[in-house]
Amino acid sequence: MFKFYIVYSKNKDRYFLGVTTDLLQDRVDYLNTTKYGYTSSASDWTLVYFELFKTKEEAHNRKTQVKAWKSRVLIEKLINEQRNYL
Repeated sequence: MFKFYIVYSKNKDRYFLGVTTDLLQDRVDYLNTTKYGYTSSASDWTLVYFELFKTKEEAHNRKTQVKAWKSRVLIEKLINEQRNYL
């Protein structure tokens, strides 16, 4: 199972979008301890959204779609819609 996920850093006040096959908590733990890349400048990443896909291509397409929005408002709307569903 492939996961498209969004994590948020309060320190950076930024979202990071990714795709993984890892357990989501393991992925967040990794992002909080990595020493390189975009996520290395914060250690308070928290999972705020995810979707499951059968294929890697589907998950990457979804990530590309959401990134193309280039809109914090739309990303936060997506996150809030999932929260309301749960």
